[in-house]
Amino acid sequence: MGKIMNAVITSARLHLEESYNFLTIDIVVDREDGFSQVFGGASLASPNWEKATPDYTGTYILGLLKITDCKDLEAMKGKAVKIDVDTTSDIIVGVGHIIKNEWFYPAKEFDRLRTEFETKERENGK
Repeated sequence: MGKIMNAVITSARLHLEESYNFLTIDIVVDREDGFSQVFGGASLASPNWEKATPDYTGTYILGLLKITDCKDLEAMKGKAVKIDVDTTSDIIVGVGHIIKNEWFYPAKEFDRLRTEFETKERENGK
């Protein structure tokens, strides 16, 4: 873990990045140190991807909804969360529940999904 601090979500959006033709999601947070920062922007899905991929989209959305105790993206606005900020890059690497010791780290989840997906493909002879 990097530097843990409190933050409040000021916006959440799911959108199609038309110039690159991929689906992305991000949240904007106001950090306790007075700075605002975006978390997300990962490429979750694209019609241009040639082969099947793990369910990055569902994993990302569910991870954020679970951490914020919300049922939709709009409800996240105003929610307090904890953020894990990498001390070298100052990038948010994870978002945590404000009270419970529960965290969502997309990079770790994506690595796990990719490994599981590749294992299943090998088992199925693809």
